[in-house]
Amino acid sequence: MSNILEQIVSKKKLRIKNLTATIDNDIDIKPQKTFLTKGSPQIIAEIKRGSPSLGLLKPDLDIEAVAQHYKNIGACAISVLTEEDYFFGSIEDLVRAKQASGLPILRKDFIFSEAQIVESAQIGADAILLMVSVIKEAGRLKQLLELAHKLGLSVLVETHERQEIQIALEAGAKIIGVNNRDLRTFQTDISLSLDLKALIPSHIISVSESGIKNKEHISLLSAQGYDAFLIGEAFLHDLNFLC
Repeated sequence: MSNILEQIVSKKKLRIKNLTATIDNDIDIKPQKTFLTKGSPQIIAEIKRGSPSLGLLKPDLDIEAVAQHYKNIGACAISVLTEEDYFFGSIEDLVRAKQASGLPILRKDFIFSEAQIVESAQIGADAILLMVSVIKEAGRLKQLLELAHKLGLSVLVETHERQEIQIALEAGAKIIGVNNRDLRTFQTDISLSLDLKALIPSHIISVSESGIKNKEHISLLSAQGYDAFLIGEAFLHDLNFLC
């Protein structure tokens, strides 16, 4: 049986099969909001309705209220899950979050084609997620990075192991995330971020993703040099857990 990541990507390929035929590639390039910077710890707060491991938990999620709440508690950006089949998201969720908060918006999805990147720029994303575990090759990742940057999008390149960090660096990633969750099994361990941080050069913006459950985790990871923290599941259970 294929792992969860393979199932998600397979389904996504079916969904975007005809996407290239519906997108006008001659889009206007508009300045995007600054996504992340080096310096003080930054929180990327995530909007999602559920996950493959949890199922659908928030079918009636008030996107506008959550986005405004994230802004009020000092989040520097909002990550919005737009994957439909396993995370129950949508492009509409992203558009609503951006309109309600005015914060930079990361489109978090399983993106591996030019058409998806163009679509992300069209819907108003300021940044996108590219996963080395999905794209696999440095040459292909570099092509997608260059297109995204041409369209004014920032790119969070997600890794989960040593070899993936090397691929991200070879491709020219400016922002590298370490996902503490293994998307093949959905098991999470924040010690992965501690183990891999030394492989990320100091001039690269570094992000620890998943499994961050309290302020102590943030302090621990900040002390190791992480610039930002992408937090989703903890907010899914308690919007005020950092307050």
